[in-house]
Amino acid sequence: STQQKKALMQQLLTGKKRLLDESGKRFEGEWEEKTLNEISKITRLAGAEYSDVWEVDPSGEIIALRGYNIGNNTVNLRDIERITTEMSEKLSRSKLYENDIVFPCVGSIGKAYLVKENDKFHINQNIAKITPNELVDSLYLTYCLLSNDCMEQILMFNTSSSQPNVLVGNLRKFQFNLPSLMVEQQKIATVLTNADKEIELLEQQL
Repeated sequence: STQQKKALMQQLLTGKKRLLDESGKRFEGEWEEKTLNEISKITRLAGAEYSDVWEVDPSGEIIALRGYNIGNNTVNLRDIERITTEMSEKLSRSKLYENDIVFPCVGSIGKAYLVKENDKFHINQNIAKITPNELVDSLYLTYCLLSNDCMEQILMFNTSSSQPNVLVGNLRKFQFNLPSLMVEQQKIATVLTNADKEIELLEQQL
């Protein structure tokens, strides 16, 4: 079923398979290839910020997400690193808000998580914060970042032999196909979310 899901993602995120709109007709309208730079703003924690300002506090209110915590649009909160709200405000550029996407750039690449609330998370070192703009639905973009297509681009732009590493400058060049209609993007994202839920149910039953 995970294989089927991958095939479904492939068809839906490339426009090979078009869904039906509200009136039951197939979606029409153009699809466009856009770079990540055109559809989002990408930020990482600067090295100096990390070495000079960053301070962990076990009783901090904010969770600083590491690659290890990020899955396929899931977040696993075992073994977390925390910082204070004050620290998060001080490094406000890398603070995470609802609808931001976190994407590990080193090591466990090919994962992404869409943040669902404010004042809970911050990015840690080696994580990109991707803030979608008005051209793209945030959940649609999350699935693009989890796709085979993204994985191929990660391998293409990888700069390290020991563990995968994608620089922000390269991440901005990643290209994804998207329907110009926001409602079509949202419909695709919903279908893929439902597929995820079904797979989860199956796994629980097994």
